[in-house]
Amino acid sequence: MEEIYNNLTNEFNIAKSDIGLKGTSALTGLFNLFLCFFGYRYHRFLIAVAGFIVGAEASYRMLVSVTMDSAAKMLIYIIAGLVCSLLAYSFYRLGVVVLVFVATYKIVLPLITNYVASPYSMYIAIVAGLLIGFIALRLMRPVIIIATGLSGGITAVSAFGTMFGFTNSTVLLIVGIIIAIFGILFQFKNTVEQ
Repeated sequence: MEEIYNNLTNEFNIAKSDIGLKGTSALTGLFNLFLCFFGYRYHRFLIAVAGFIVGAEASYRMLVSVTMDSAAKMLIYIIAGLVCSLLAYSFYRLGVVVLVFVATYKIVLPLITNYVASPYSMYIAIVAGLLIGFIALRLMRPVIIIATGLSGGITAVSAFGTMFGFTNSTVLLIVGIIIAIFGILFQFKNTVEQ
């Protein structure tokens, strides 16, 4: 979510105010805490959200170098996001792959960015996301719970860290993993196979 905010503010020359960044960080943190503790229970809704993110981000990447009116670009991003959201939700099994892909990508990319050169880190994160996404088709409940718990916990702590200006990535990762473990245990205890 933060990446989409950064892409949009860069694309439309919106000044990144401290209030806007803190507000975005707060929303990102709250949404990801929800994801961490309730990811499996609301995974059908999250499938639609993940589909929207994939569609909007893919259209952004395709149009980043195209010169056109910014309002038209925004409309294309929204339409692509909605189309992918509907497809992901309509085709449940595909949606599970998309949801787990996005969650895995969000975990893997930040972890390997410092160790692997720029375009290759993204490729590795994409392959990892697809691999875990297809494993999720066999082990749906545990993989969805673990993926949403880890992704939600780590991203929530990172977002709150950004909001409060805390930048020690090692501490943020450790706290994120601890929150993720609580979220995963909570989900396993309070959900049943759907």
